[in-house]
Amino acid sequence: LGDSMLQGRPGWSIERKGRHASIQSPLTGKVLIVNAEAIDDPAIIHNDPYEKGWLLDLQPRFLERELNTLFSGKDCSGWMDHENRLLLGLLGPEYENLAATGGKATDDFFGNFPEIGWERLVRMFLERGAKV
Repeated sequence: LGDSMLQGRPGWSIERKGRHASIQSPLTGKVLIVNAEAIDDPAIIHNDPYEKGWLLDLQPRFLERELNTLFSGKDCSGWMDHENRLLLGLLGPEYENLAATGGKATDDFFGNFPEIGWERLVRMFLERGAKV
């Protein structure tokens, strides 16, 4: 509580079986509330991300200016499609058309494909300096 975050800089981290990854803060601001329930039971974040799985409440410092740097609408959909293609590309050519052929989404990509490597996934999807 009370900590300041800077947009595009590490704001918090996640851990999976002793492996860590930093998550960039989407906005600059001060942390007003932290969800203790999510800290005590991190599975909530995965199982109910839009209700009980929230992480923190941030009082933005430069909201109007920084909102222009975030994806929304069609830009967000296009970015998600691009990220999905990158992810499928990691699996190799036999998986590239998986979504188009009715393939089922997995809720544990790293757990099902550990050969890709934690560090590689973090580097590609959390650290590559893409637009926040």
